[in-house]
Amino acid sequence: MIRRPPRSTLSSSSAASDVYKRQVNGVALTILTLTSGRTYWIPLMVNKKVQLTEIAINVTTASAGTHYVGIYASNDNLEPTGSVLVSASFDTGSTGVKTSATNYTLQKGIYWIAWVAGSGATVRAVATGGAYPLSVANLGTVVTTSYYTSGSTLPSPAPTTGYSSLTGSVPAVGMKYNFA
Repeated sequence: MIRRPPRSTLSSSSAASDVYKRQVNGVALTILTLTSGRTYWIPLMVNKKVQLTEIAINVTTASAGTHYVGIYASNDNLEPTGSVLVSASFDTGSTGVKTSATNYTLQKGIYWIAWVAGSGATVRAVATGGAYPLSVANLGTVVTTSYYTSGSTLPSPAPTTGYSSLTGSVPAVGMKYNFA
C-alpha cells in the first residue's frame, strides 16, 4: 500500500510548500544566509486553482529584523507584474517555522514569490540543482532559477528593471492550501 501525505499539509521540517515541491526535480534542501536589503524573486507554478490559507518560512539562524513575503502575477513574458496579490511579514529574531494566515485564491498559472530580507537571517532553502531553471530574457539573464533586486519593502508595482540572476540556493517558502 502506498501512503501519500494529505494535500493541504505543511512540512514543518522543511517549510517547503506543497505547490513548490511539485516544481523541484528532487527536493534537495539546504540553508541560505539572506542578504539584508535584497528582494528575492522566485517563480511559482500553480497547476490547479487553490485556496491559499497559510504562508511560512523556516528560520535556521536568527537575525533580528522583519522579512516580507508577497506573491505577484506574471505578464505574458513570464515577468513579475502589478501590485502584490497577497503578503505576509515575519519576525526573524528567533529560529523555527514562522507562519502567517491568509485567504487568497490562486488561479492556475505562473506567479512570482518576492521575499524581502530585512536582516541576514539564515533560512531553509532549496538547492539550485533541486529547482527548475527558467529563461526570462527581459529580466537580464538567459537561464537561472531565481532573481534578486534591491529593496526593503514589497514593491508596488513589481519592478520592470534591475533584476540580477541568483546563484546558489533558492529561499524556500511554505504554503498551506486547499484545492478550490
